[in-house]
Amino acid sequence: ITFLGAFKMGALLNIVPEILTSLLGLGLGWFWGRWKSQKDWESKTFHSNIVLSLNMIGPSEKEGYVASLKLRTIFENQLADMFPLPAMQSIIRRAIETTSEENPLMEFPEKDSWYVLNTVLNHISEIFAPGLMKKDMGGSVFSERYIFCFTFERDGGLRAHKPRIMLFQKKAFLELPMEGEFELENPKFHQTRVKTLRKLRKLYDTKPHLFMEMEIAV
Repeated sequence: ITFLGAFKMGALLNIVPEILTSLLGLGLGWFWGRWKSQKDWESKTFHSNIVLSLNMIGPSEKEGYVASLKLRTIFENQLADMFPLPAMQSIIRRAIETTSEENPLMEFPEKDSWYVLNTVLNHISEIFAPGLMKKDMGGSVFSERYIFCFTFERDGGLRAHKPRIMLFQKKAFLELPMEGEFELENPKFHQTRVKTLRKLRKLYDTKPHLFMEMEIAV
């Protein structure tokens, strides 16, 4: 073997461990991802998705109810698509861990909360931009003030556990009945949301930095 050949062989032997280490890391990452995905599916816990949930609070036409509540999904996105910055994704994942069955409100450090909430505001504003433009041009629109916040409901009565952006009309939220029965479309699963909204109403007065207000026009 020539000196040059020996040098090339030595260089190759030096990088083989690095290649094997990289391949091992990729393999472990793949297996971990598959395992975590399966565990999330089994527990119906999806930390990588985020839902914008419209909570329609209104009067009930039936006797015996203090109000009605209807739930509608406006969108469900991948967390990484909505928050491209890894640092912001980490803030949200840490906030998920601050929740409990007693307290579903995701809590962010006050120095970070505006940036997280404002990102959501921009996404919602994009959806309803035509209404705001029509209003700006003097057109006839319906316009209301809304409030939103982040939650992760851990109550066992839910079908799936995901981070959710709760959106509700400001006036209806501030006047939310704190006692009495709500008329629900699906009482088995939606009772949890009534409890969540009542907890959020109390927290709104003490932790306003975790909520943001906006105008929506259609």
